[in-house]
Amino acid sequence: MSDVPEAPSAQERRRAPRYPLAVPVKVLYGSAPLDAQFGVTADVSAHGALLLLPRPVRIGTEMVLRISLPRNLGDRTSPTLDMRGFAVVRRQSERERGAAVGIEISDLTPVGST
Repeated sequence: MSDVPEAPSAQERRRAPRYPLAVPVKVLYGSAPLDAQFGVTADVSAHGALLLLPRPVRIGTEMVLRISLPRNLGDRTSPTLDMRGFAVVRRQSERERGAAVGIEISDLTPVGST
């Protein structure tokens, strides 16, 4: 038997649990028009999300995030709450159609709040 502990799993390293949630998202980064993408979340947590986007985004890229969350997560027909925040790309992987982009979110607030 080895005295070296096993590395923690990705789930154990997370600060908060992730929950499956598919909602529309818009990300803005850079200054060119093509630096805006529309996609969907695959899962979310208190500190991050996995986004499914049409194109990859480089790790370390800072972005503005716009997301529409259902006010009542148990009722997908409920009115949405538009949120805006800042995020940094922490990981990304290309997929057959687009990219899976893992982001760390900060300063997520309702649009129109101060």
